[in-house]
Amino acid sequence: MSVRQRRRRSSARISVSSLKVCVGMSRTNSKDNFIFSRPDFFTIGLGRLQQAQDMLLDFSRKDTQTADQKEKIIKIVQLLASAYTDLLGDSMDRGSSSTTPWTTGPDSMSQEEQQAIRNALGFASVSTAPGMGKYLLQKRRENTGVDEKNKNGKRNFRSRSENTKLDIKKPSKYILRNRKTSHSLVEQLMELKTQNMALTINIITPKVMRHLTKVDCWNGFDVWEFNEAADGHCISLLCYHLMDRHSLFAKLRISRHIMVNFLKEIEQGYNDVPYHNKIHAADVLQGVNFFLQSPVLKSLCDKFPLMRLAAYIGAVVHDFKHPGTNNDWAKKKKTNLALIYNDVSVLENMHVSEAFRVLQKKNCDFLNCVSYLDYRTFRQLVVNMVLSTDMAKHAECVRTLSHTVKFKESTSRKWLDHEDPEAWLNEAEMLLDLAVHCGDLSSPCRPWKLMNHWTTRILQEFWAQGDLEKDHSLPVGPGNDRDKTRDVPLGQVFFVEGFVKPLWVQWAKVIPEAKVCLENLNKNLSYWQAEAKKLRKKEDAKIPNSREREGSVKFSAATRDTTLIKEAEQTRGVPEGKDVSSPENRRNRE
Repeated sequence: MSVRQRRRRSSARISVSSLKVCVGMSRTNSKDNFIFSRPDFFTIGLGRLQQAQDMLLDFSRKDTQTADQKEKIIKIVQLLASAYTDLLGDSMDRGSSSTTPWTTGPDSMSQEEQQAIRNALGFASVSTAPGMGKYLLQKRRENTGVDEKNKNGKRNFRSRSENTKLDIKKPSKYILRNRKTSHSLVEQLMELKTQNMALTINIITPKVMRHLTKVDCWNGFDVWEFNEAADGHCISLLCYHLMDRHSLFAKLRISRHIMVNFLKEIEQGYNDVPYHNKIHAADVLQGVNFFLQSPVLKSLCDKFPLMRLAAYIGAVVHDFKHPGTNNDWAKKKKTNLALIYNDVSVLENMHVSEAFRVLQKKNCDFLNCVSYLDYRTFRQLVVNMVLSTDMAKHAECVRTLSHTVKFKESTSRKWLDHEDPEAWLNEAEMLLDLAVHCGDLSSPCRPWKLMNHWTTRILQEFWAQGDLEKDHSLPVGPGNDRDKTRDVPLGQVFFVEGFVKPLWVQWAKVIPEAKVCLENLNKNLSYWQAEAKKLRKKEDAKIPNSREREGSVKFSAATRDTTLIKEAEQTRGVPEGKDVSSPENRRNRE
């Protein structure tokens, strides 16, 4: 098979309802355009089932059907077959290269087709995807003769019943052409249980959807509540939702199933550490999505969807397999990673390297349908984004951004306004790197409730590393000593004023929407400054008492010394009130 044929087949992995948009599929001999252009993956499928159910129930009450009714019934079956692919996730049509899967039927209907309609009616009465799967599996067992597992754990397949000529497992030629049947789809979904083949997509519940409606709001989205509603699948559901909303599957011809496999592998690869976990990655992803709404980045990502995808994936994998310790620990302990990456951005190099290794796993390479040049561009973008999250590069990043902002203000030039393609690409990469870096440093800019929660968790992670450093007799890093908890407000003030605020002040000049983040930052900074002031007052309350005690001791000592000096003066004949240390008095004493 040629490369061109493979790419054509890979484009068929996009859902049927979006196939018309992606490959320009045109319908033949069809009056009504009942396949929608951009469906919601699960909701539209259920809508089609409900529509087909209502129409079938209406027509099933009549004994005789006219030619128009027969044509409508055929369209209903087409809706049902299309609903299969939408509810189960993807077309999975890897054996067919046809771009016209639908045809119209004749004026007459045979008994086999009427049997298919009755089976479709039973299928349409099932309102949920799991119930649909059970129904189809039951029909498959009835029509193919499947026994229960024998003693050896294998299935016994009998020959197909002679009375069964046609059902949903074998659609008629008037309904489907060159396409894997519905039963075979369900069979694959239920029997493919390999380690790297997670084909099921988590169904978005109404509770999850309520959180996803706030994904564009900085203060309204709570990632901890979203993770609880998503049952721990915060990364896969959020990233999939954002990609589907911006039509990245259709624009880049990415297989939905393979993307889900990749996201679940990334989600499972995050360690259960207090701060650098999958919830933090989802929080950064939501922040990056918020920045991409700005006119500067929105126009860039709308024109080049590969850059939007790179920003999403960079946010998702930026702390992949984080061990809960920082680069300083890896260098002190001389870990294997520190030796591999020569003490340069140790963890950041590991994150992006392990993420691209996931692409090499079976059914996880969602970039298999893009060109080599697009892959190199995507890889370069993601690598730079992840490496830019290294705090060792923070000062240089802020300095570069500050100089660029001053240059733009002095020359009144707009962002991404370059005639030189290389200069334009460098500036686009810088903006995307800053979006991920600011998303990584966004916890101090969240509302107070979220900020306080993230601060507690990062302190837990720092103190755990400090305990390890003490156990290995290594120098304890700044902020890692749990015995100095009273220094937390001062440490937060130092971190926000010295590192976070200079970055966000400049970033708000690039992204005006980030002003709400800067407002939260100032409020949180005021809180930490007030806490530090209270701590300083408590310490000052102890200092005057000690000074008073020290002053009384000094006064008593000085009084004693003065008395002794007067007694000595009277004994030696020194006039009262004269300096004992003067040369004249010294000669008199001699």
